[in-house]
Amino acid sequence: MRFRVSGRFSLLPPYLKAQTCHPEDLPCWPNPLRFIDCGAYTGNTLNDLEKAGYDFEAMKVIVLSIRR
Repeated sequence: MRFRVSGRFSLLPPYLKAQTCHPEDLPCWPNPLRFIDCGAYTGNTLNDLEKAGYDFEAMKVIVLSIRR
C-alpha cells in the first residue's frame, strides 16, 4: 500500500504472479464480476481470477490477431 500511495518504486513489493490481478493490499472487487479482457492472450487472467474465488456474471474477451 505504501507504494500505491507514494508512487516510490523503491517501495514496490516483490513481484508475485499470483497477485497480478488481485493484489492482497487492495480490497476485493465486487463478486460476481462483469469483466472485459481487452488483451486476452491465453485466458490466463480469467483463470487466475477464478482460482482466486471470483465468479463471472458477464465477460467480453477481445483477442487481437496480427496477420501479415
